[in-house]
Amino acid sequence: MARKPTVGGPGGDNPFSEEENAIAWLLAGFDSDRTTWSDHTATEIGNVRAMSLFFCPLMGKLRGRGKTIQKICQRHPVLKSLNVQRRHLNTLARGESVTLDSVLHVFRVLNAIAACEDEEVMATTVVRRRSRDVCLVFEENDVIPSHIWVKRALITAFRDHFGITRKKLAEIMFGEGKYDDFFHVLEEGEKAKNTEYDYRVTPFTKECVLFTLNSLFESLPAPQDRLGYSPPSSGELFDASSTAGFGGYNRTKALPMDKGNLTRPMSPEQRRDIAVRVKAAAKKAAPAKARGKK
Repeated sequence: MARKPTVGGPGGDNPFSEEENAIAWLLAGFDSDRTTWSDHTATEIGNVRAMSLFFCPLMGKLRGRGKTIQKICQRHPVLKSLNVQRRHLNTLARGESVTLDSVLHVFRVLNAIAACEDEEVMATTVVRRRSRDVCLVFEENDVIPSHIWVKRALITAFRDHFGITRKKLAEIMFGEGKYDDFFHVLEEGEKAKNTEYDYRVTPFTKECVLFTLNSLFESLPAPQDRLGYSPPSSGELFDASSTAGFGGYNRTKALPMDKGNLTRPMSPEQRRDIAVRVKAAAKKAAPAKARGKK
């Protein structure tokens, strides 16, 4: 029999509801203590709650089990009240984004299964985690919000200023041969059914983009005919409004994880690697006389 997970959970003595505490606890990039949130932060999340902008990479461990979980819960005298919807489970398990309400549905379902005493039910969510067989549940920071809209025109303006291609900029940010089309996808957006969408990214992708652009600006020689240019600030380049995007009206989507949308904070090693690639790009871009100096 698999062990039940022994993890902490949202809660505490505060004026917020169980759901509000759970949201704060689940979302990576936000303070897990809901009482520390500003009104702006609460509004930011409330504005995008109904948009498909939230990932949970951990759910890949349950890929292909949605139908089984739904059927066995429907037969259970207690769990059938959850009205389990397998599409929420399956969409997350495929690595796609869902709404925050879908995340909360899956969160409640997994918790209920883990708390169940029926071994057949528990077996539907058993996975190997930290060298143990446990029923899968969401833990703190397991849900990745991709809620920050990137103003693509400012990325293009930055590249044009330095004469750097999309592929080269992606190479500097991620390394050679990895997510080569990141900036192409970001700048082009997506057209579907005669509607154009811009992309939103995670807080971790935002951090990486800003670090890369600022590092390049400080290192690359400025073209003489374009002096006076300043790189966009964080507030100029990114927006978390629910109506942001091409033409407004929520026409934005979460950038897929397989296109380079990051799910973890930058590590010191990543920062060093980017700095090394920036230095190499700056050396290559320097005038020939400057490169020849010792």
